[in-house]
Amino acid sequence: MGLYLGVCLQEAGAEVHFLGRRNVLEPLKNGFLIEEGGKSKQAKPNQIYFDLEEVLDNSYDWAIISFKSYHNQAIAPRLSQVHVQKILIVQNGVGNEEFFMSYHPAVASGAFTKAVHIKNGVLKATHGGIGLAPEEMVKDLGDLFSLKIPVVIYPDCNSMKWSKLLLNIFGSPIACVLDLPPQEYMCSKKGVFLEKALVREFLGLIRKMGIPLVNLPGYPIKVMPALPYFPVSVFRLISKARGEKLPSLLTDYRLRRPLEIGAIILNPLKKAEELGYPMPLTSLIYQTIQKGQTFALNSLYEQYRQSLREAFLAQDNPQRSRRSP
Repeated sequence: MGLYLGVCLQEAGAEVHFLGRRNVLEPLKNGFLIEEGGKSKQAKPNQIYFDLEEVLDNSYDWAIISFKSYHNQAIAPRLSQVHVQKILIVQNGVGNEEFFMSYHPAVASGAFTKAVHIKNGVLKATHGGIGLAPEEMVKDLGDLFSLKIPVVIYPDCNSMKWSKLLLNIFGSPIACVLDLPPQEYMCSKKGVFLEKALVREFLGLIRKMGIPLVNLPGYPIKVMPALPYFPVSVFRLISKARGEKLPSLLTDYRLRRPLEIGAIILNPLKKAEELGYPMPLTSLIYQTIQKGQTFALNSLYEQYRQSLREAFLAQDNPQRSRRSP
């Protein structure tokens, strides 16, 4: 994602410095291919760095944070050493912007809606674009991006980020718990039932918070409240739209990397707990991932049904609920 966005800014005329892991960037320093929309083009990062120490003498208008959010604790404290006016956070999930505000006074938010992945020196990108917020902070960056990709600027971050969260959770946490691509488990009615239940929980939380949904570049998010009422066939079509790119949580799980569940699952669960809003399936998914477990589809379905029965019994008999461990 960072590589793609940096190339867009570079092609729009900005001077861009790429800072990242050596094993990722070094093989690409002589150029790579970008494929999207049935077309391909050559791209080459002009300036690559592998260590933060190498950029400390430079001054920047923007730093774009595109690494996974589980690196935040390690990287954020070092941002004070970098001479940068503003920071754009384009990470998945919610709560990242608030975290970085503790380390920098000017933090903006981005919602990148293209699915991108790189393999054998070819970066493939789907349709979509980037949302930016808040409006008063991001105009200069939006003008540059708009020369290369679709851009929508929003007055505030909350609507944009929580709307993007619905894209983050669709076909991703359940895929990780089942260790199956979404197009495989959504062939089953039980798989679609679980996906609908997860979408309902997040939609309910967003509604409880009073945050209005907004459409994102390439994605009509405002229709998502109707998604749980769509037939199974629609879910099958949507799940196939990702093509060969696996959801990020499933990819990281299979590669035995850390999982980005804090910003995608835990932070929403904390907000739900504050509001007294139950999210039983989300809680079950979080606990399962935390334990490093996976479920077969039938088992996950039955576990969720059991959690609903227990919640119903607890409401029906409050005294029993208080005695339960």
